[in-house]
Amino acid sequence: MKIKDFQMLDLDEDEIADILKDANVSKKLVNNLVDGVFTPINYSKPRFERKVKTIEKVAEDKTKNSKNYSYFLNEDFVFPQDELDDVIDSYEDKEFFPDGYEPAKANAMRDAKGNMIYDERGNIKNKPTFLDKVVPKLKN
Repeated sequence: MKIKDFQMLDLDEDEIADILKDANVSKKLVNNLVDGVFTPINYSKPRFERKVKTIEKVAEDKTKNSKNYSYFLNEDFVFPQDELDDVIDSYEDKEFFPDGYEPAKANAMRDAKGNMIYDERGNIKNKPTFLDKVVPKLKN
């Protein structure tokens, strides 16, 4: 949303990209952000594999020390690689604002069905900001 706001203020896309590059953001992510396209973050396969080995060792030790129980690891539960890959695939290249960016609607209050809530004058009701919640309203 901030990038879209900068674009609405006529900040050049190259300047926005340079700011992001200076912050060590990858070139692919910079291009996708400027274009308004979501880039999913990948998971660490080695980290999940270490987790599986650690839990397998614990299960093996508990089984050796138990007279009545055997412990097994459901590896698909601990490392649901197929499900993680499916989530990444389903979000790859999704647009942030497929219907266009409308800042007035970004902070709109919504009902349980996701529809925007309007006040008695037909204006979009906004969620209360931090200041609305903390600073008491002054009376005339």
